[in-house]
Amino acid sequence: MGAIMDYRVRQRFMCLLEFLYWASLCSNSYLSQFLRETGMSGVAVGSAMAAIAFVGMAAPPVFGIISDKIGSSRRVFILCWFVTAAAWLWVPLTGSTMLGGLSLAVIVMVGGSAFRLSAASILDSWMLQIQDADGRVKYATARRYGSLGYAVAAVCSGLFLVPNLGTASVFFLVPICALPVYFICRKVGDAQPTAPLMEHAVREVKRNKLGLGKLFHNYYLMTFFVCALFTYLPQYSNGTYLPYLFTEVMGDPSVIGTFTGIRAFMEVPGMLLAAVLCRRMKLRTITLAVFAYYGIEQLIYASAYSGTVLITMMLTSGVAYGFYLFAIVRYVYSLAPKNLSATAMTANAAIMAMSGIGGNFLGGVMADTVGIRSFYVLMGVLILVATAVYLGTLVLGKRLGIPSPEEQ
Repeated sequence: MGAIMDYRVRQRFMCLLEFLYWASLCSNSYLSQFLRETGMSGVAVGSAMAAIAFVGMAAPPVFGIISDKIGSSRRVFILCWFVTAAAWLWVPLTGSTMLGGLSLAVIVMVGGSAFRLSAASILDSWMLQIQDADGRVKYATARRYGSLGYAVAAVCSGLFLVPNLGTASVFFLVPICALPVYFICRKVGDAQPTAPLMEHAVREVKRNKLGLGKLFHNYYLMTFFVCALFTYLPQYSNGTYLPYLFTEVMGDPSVIGTFTGIRAFMEVPGMLLAAVLCRRMKLRTITLAVFAYYGIEQLIYASAYSGTVLITMMLTSGVAYGFYLFAIVRYVYSLAPKNLSATAMTANAAIMAMSGIGGNFLGGVMADTVGIRSFYVLMGVLILVATAVYLGTLVLGKRLGIPSPEEQ
């Protein structure tokens, strides 16, 4: 960028970027429904979603390392964004094309998701880097507009787009928004770190040229990742299997898009409330509370036989995800060295995807054998146990005298 942009102008561009980016990706709510409409069984859909989770595990850390090496999360995000747009253009066009009994759309969807899932974590890292460089610019403010964009697009697609044009139509939103998002990215620009931040990054690189060792020897980050393998189960699995539950209770899986949009609306008050609580509570405390909520939520889903209960849980889940976006994303970012922030954020995305692999495979098998409700019971128990274990690792770390980033 030439002259330094006024922080208020940059903040507005960041808000617009988040709004358009997440609005275009409202198709995320329809992945499993689209695959089911191609005639795939529950096991096949679960396997396809697990494959998406696998590339989501493998690809983000690679792009995170590249971002840290070249020093520009923005450029890597733009690359991932354009490949995603190209892939999402072809998904609806290849849904009816079969290769050996498998829809070609599955292959395109899996390949494109390597870039789609990487882009989201790279975007978070980029926004947080800008916030670090200029504290007047707020990541949380921009991300709220992302939730708002997703909510508006999801509700509109559920009420108007899908009923009139079909599920495939929502995939065209990404290519439609491709160029506007690109031009906004150019306006936002790269983070411009202050001299102290630059000096700190140089010291980190000199101390550990490869950099990755800093992450693997980080007690709090590694214990978080291990427990997150279980606490992240709903992030992928609910997107795949909630349509099954909605079909059983309400008779129509297409309403999931509308209610997902309403859930996204609730992320905004969730982030606002999290911002207030973060002034009085540590990020790790909020993280534990959110994980415990997700465990209880799965048990309630398992026993839900009323549409009112499902809708209520979607609303409270939106608030909880707002806490995740504000507190847990910042918590992971705070645990990593500054020069490895993109790597840490994409590693977090990879852990979430790894959790999705097991969850989707297991959910697919259980949905076709013992029923989807048993799967939700299992998820709830695993999440609550993992939350308790993570609390234990925090207590152990304190007793061992390992300093926490929040106390440094």
